[in-house]
Amino acid sequence: MKVMFVCHANIGRSQAAEAFFARASKHDASSSGTHVDELMAKEKPASAKLKDNSKLSMPYMLKQGIDISEQERTQITPELVAGVDRVIVILTPEEVPDYVKESGKLTLWDISDPATHVARATELFDEIKILVDELVQEIG
Repeated sequence: MKVMFVCHANIGRSQAAEAFFARASKHDASSSGTHVDELMAKEKPASAKLKDNSKLSMPYMLKQGIDISEQERTQITPELVAGVDRVIVILTPEEVPDYVKESGKLTLWDISDPATHVARATELFDEIKILVDELVQEIG
């Protein structure tokens, strides 16, 4: 099974979920974001790698024993959705692209963005870890 985790910018929630899933499951995982191209054009980071983009997820994941600094941000596309079996979207329902809703592969995790709730970032990433653990128990 191939699972893709999706959030807004592909620097926090989806990257953490992908890393936790890759560590705990035998299945393939990837991650992407709904606004990566737009944000990359606006922010103009040195690269798409998390080491040049992340302020919250990288330190949190390092405390979990996982280095995601070399992971790269990816824009979600209909083609990426077509290439996976399940799409775990970590957004509000209103933010989910129609082509994901219509894919029949959607699972929604409505977890706030740590970047907009910095004081609760650790709690939000912990919530993602719990949901990934439940997903791994469900599918292996």
